[in-house]
Amino acid sequence: MRDNEFTKEKKVTLKNLLNHSVGITGHGFLGYSPDLPLPAFVQVLNGTSPANSDPSLVDKVPEESFRYSGDGYNIIQQMMIDVEDKHSQSL
Repeated sequence: MRDNEFTKEKKVTLKNLLNHSVGITGHGFLGYSPDLPLPAFVQVLNGTSPANSDPSLVDKVPEESFRYSGDGYNIIQQMMIDVEDKHSQSL
């Protein structure tokens, strides 16, 4: 996740992602038809084809307010994937 005007002063934290106070977009997903290609998880987060969702972006200052966003949990999932990949490469 890249810094932007909303994260200049207050950075995104794991706590913000978990308690929906991160100020991130993303309110749900349409799903995918079984006959269409599935996007990689990073494509879903970035909103790139073949994903059918907008990118996950911080558009409010973290901790400014509560706003439910499943994207926060998706970002956490990708963080765990990244950490596991780095760990398995060092073994």
